[in-house]
Amino acid sequence: ERGDAAPVNLNFATLPSAQGWTYSGDLPENTVYAVDGTKLTQTLVGQSDALGQYAFADAPDAGMRTTIRLRARGTDYEVFGGSFTLGFRVGAGDGNWYWQFGLTDTAVMVQNSGMVNVDTTVFHDYRLETRPNGMVALYIDDMLEVSGMGSAATIDAVVFGDITRFENVNFEMTEFSITQ
Repeated sequence: ERGDAAPVNLNFATLPSAQGWTYSGDLPENTVYAVDGTKLTQTLVGQSDALGQYAFADAPDAGMRTTIRLRARGTDYEVFGGSFTLGFRVGAGDGNWYWQFGLTDTAVMVQNSGMVNVDTTVFHDYRLETRPNGMVALYIDDMLEVSGMGSAATIDAVVFGDITRFENVNFEMTEFSITQ
């Protein structure tokens, strides 16, 4: 575990893998992700059913409240399987609980908790708040949209990207932070 619970702020001058994150995917990292100093871009539309995601291990610390903030938008979207399967998602696990939300072009879903219709093709501020008792809340532009419970799990990391074979999303992210 990190122990110090220091904030983690992603910068957009270098890819996350140069900042302590681990990339995993079907394609080379620089094929899926790019930075330009102001944003991180995921480009997977047109790449068939390819995956690409980042993980930051040992965050968040168990027993602490965690807030993940990001400003992002989807710029293109394609479906292969016809269901909501998280072509872009943000997830966090503290070794006891796992929480995640994902988006399509028209909706945002919080695992085990609900879905809200929202135009994700425009920039929104997303804030995922987790609690040591498993509770989770998702705020979009500072409005509580979905709340509920996470899933019992042993994953101990914060992750984001495309984890499915059924949807692809191109997206742009201009802010990302983890605080406890």
